[in-house]
Amino acid sequence: MLHAQTKGNGIHKGRANGEDGHESIALLAQPQLAGEIHRVMSAIRSGQINQRARTEGFEPEECELLQDVNQALDALTSPLAVATECLGQLGQGKIPEKITANFAGDLNTTKNNLNACVDALGGVVEVNKVQERMAVNDMTVHAAETYPGIFGEVCRSTNIARGACSTLSGLRNRLPSGISGKSWRLWRRSANAPKWTSWSRLLSS
Repeated sequence: MLHAQTKGNGIHKGRANGEDGHESIALLAQPQLAGEIHRVMSAIRSGQINQRARTEGFEPEECELLQDVNQALDALTSPLAVATECLGQLGQGKIPEKITANFAGDLNTTKNNLNACVDALGGVVEVNKVQERMAVNDMTVHAAETYPGIFGEVCRSTNIARGACSTLSGLRNRLPSGISGKSWRLWRRSANAPKWTSWSRLLSS
């Protein structure tokens, strides 16, 4: 299963009566602290999503604020890492396992959408199984047609093709043994020959 590793809940619990918010604003006036936060945000904007604030050399209250920033970034980047792993497997033609981790808010919607994609790709797996059996003249396997959108359409088309091949296979089995060449042309013109003359080349192969 795909899991996300997060530090805490990504949200620092502030002190009562809004004191934490006021103190945070005051702390941001400190040049060194503001510079460190600016450095991290600039790195994130440039795509360095694993960059985190350094807490060394700061006062305890400042460290607490920087840890809040880091936890907020973890809450975003951990789900992103899981989604990236899932998409990477899809890009390699592999169907990944569904994501089981719980994400907050809109991030959980992204997880649900990816899991729905994994479910829908089950139709591709079924079509592959049907075609593998058809390759060895086994027409007994069919694909479920309940998948959404194009996945269901591919399953339906595959079942139609399987049915047509099954009919042709049964027809060929009813042909006289050893029929070929000139004998086949005479037989297909007889009163008892099927009217599917357009399939003569396939049936005589």
